[in-house]
Amino acid sequence: FVQEYYDQNPLSHLGFVILKNGEAEMLTKLSSSSKTHKLALQGLSMSDVGGEFSIQNGLEVAGRSLGHQPRHGSREILIICGALSSADPGHVLTETLPRLRSANIRVSTFALAAEMHICRKLSEETGGSMGVCLDGKGHFRDWLFEQCVPPPALRKEIVDHGCEMVQMGFPTRTKNEVPTLVHATRDTKLLARTSYTCPQ
Repeated sequence: FVQEYYDQNPLSHLGFVILKNGEAEMLTKLSSSSKTHKLALQGLSMSDVGGEFSIQNGLEVAGRSLGHQPRHGSREILIICGALSSADPGHVLTETLPRLRSANIRVSTFALAAEMHICRKLSEETGGSMGVCLDGKGHFRDWLFEQCVPPPALRKEIVDHGCEMVQMGFPTRTKNEVPTLVHATRDTKLLARTSYTCPQ
């Protein structure tokens, strides 16, 4: 999943949060390093999971880390849940859900066991998707890879955040008969016959 995610979203950041014993623990912070995430996930053992599941604590930790991301991009939380209940310190629908909506965070959940009403409600209210495991690995894998595809940007989001276009320029390679100035600092000057010219 990690490699597929970065193949589909090369400029994105990804982070992992583990929910165990009623608490949320940051496994990896938001970063664009696939190697960091893969090593952290490979280092997990069965003793690292267990205890009570608290969806509210997980959403709070993930939501705080997403709060620092630019508003013109999409902010998403993906929950993979094997629990049948959630032991939360407060009310998810009245305390946490309004904060997620105001921060434009989309929550998608996948239940490995049975569907929980709270997961369905969070997905519907934030514009995410909900899935329940139908077979061993195939359905889960397909659903997870569907989450790698970037969501379409809504026109309202683009107008609200003032980011209609990201200007990019791709340099062109040029060759000259005579060496020309390519790079200069206070101490050195670099001349070369081959150079790259930025169209900006």
